[in-house]
Amino acid sequence: MRNFVPQLEVLKRTDLFITHGGMNSVHESLWHGVPMIVIPQQEEQAIVARQVVKNGAGVALGYAPPMG
Repeated sequence: MRNFVPQLEVLKRTDLFITHGGMNSVHESLWHGVPMIVIPQQEEQAIVARQVVKNGAGVALGYAPPMG
């Protein structure tokens, strides 16, 4: 457990990103070329999850928040 993790630094060194599908997180993951597992928590994140899957950038665990 950590109160803070420097997400951009972690994305530089990881092979997979598990995310809620927020726009900032998804953009950062795309920028670093890291595939995603998206677990949406809100409706707009479910929309983003669909786009991630549609564009081959990752998979989604459900499209109806919370948590599929």
